[in-house]
Amino acid sequence: MHKVICETCNKEFETNHSTKKFCSKECIRIQRKTYPEKIKAWRKSHPEENRAIRKLEKLKHPEYRILSNIYQRCNNPKADAFSHYGARGIKCLLTSADVRFLMKEYGYFEMKEIGLKPQIHRLNPNGDYEISNCVFLPIKIHKSIEKLTKQVLSGRRGETKLFRKIINFYKQITSSLKNGDSQ
Repeated sequence: MHKVICETCNKEFETNHSTKKFCSKECIRIQRKTYPEKIKAWRKSHPEENRAIRKLEKLKHPEYRILSNIYQRCNNPKADAFSHYGARGIKCLLTSADVRFLMKEYGYFEMKEIGLKPQIHRLNPNGDYEISNCVFLPIKIHKSIEKLTKQVLSGRRGETKLFRKIINFYKQITSSLKNGDSQ
């Protein structure tokens, strides 16, 4: 038997399991109700640490930041870019594992190391965010493609020409990455 102190009521109790933390089901219910309040109180009393923790999480796992931004623009009507994405019916079908795969597949970290500032791009501008429709491209190429996309959506350019241009841009960037160019 192990002597353990309950985390809710601080009473000492005996148990067969050394990992048990609560003396009764009532204490578990109380803990579940008060725990979110304790977290909120800690966050309010430690704003600097809270910001630092969130910043570190974003630095360690950029795929979560990327995925969060995509979810916001597709699902949150209050987001600035919602009118261009979610309002047009574009959905996010990516998971964090998909984003990690795309990052490895298209050299996200290599682009970042040589200063190319990679961004996620949908090959079909009217398609959803899904693994078969997304690539990571440097910001310069991404902006050029966005310009072409606006021309297609306004009817000034044919859609097949856009996809040919996208393929050519993508071939340029992959060949420059293989050759070690940083342009």
